[in-house]
Amino acid sequence: MIGNNHYIAVVGFETEKLDKEGNPKIKKSKLLIEGITFFDAFNTLTEYLKTDSRGYDIKSMAEAKFEDVIGQKKTSKVVKID
Repeated sequence: MIGNNHYIAVVGFETEKLDKEGNPKIKKSKLLIEGITFFDAFNTLTEYLKTDSRGYDIKSMAEAKFEDVIGQKKTSKVVKID
């Protein structure tokens, strides 16, 4: 795909449930992010996460090795793929 690349980020979100020590349990989500560069995609992800009221931790982020992305273009540059 010419132009934008796609990246997959794994983000751990805090849940309302607590573990045995009283810490919030973490639910990992995979997010697909569109960006020209890694840094553009990372900035898009951090802007997206600012709107979420839950605590989060970005576990990993890497370029998605898709040959092409087919279908309607989403208005959001971040798509949850769980």
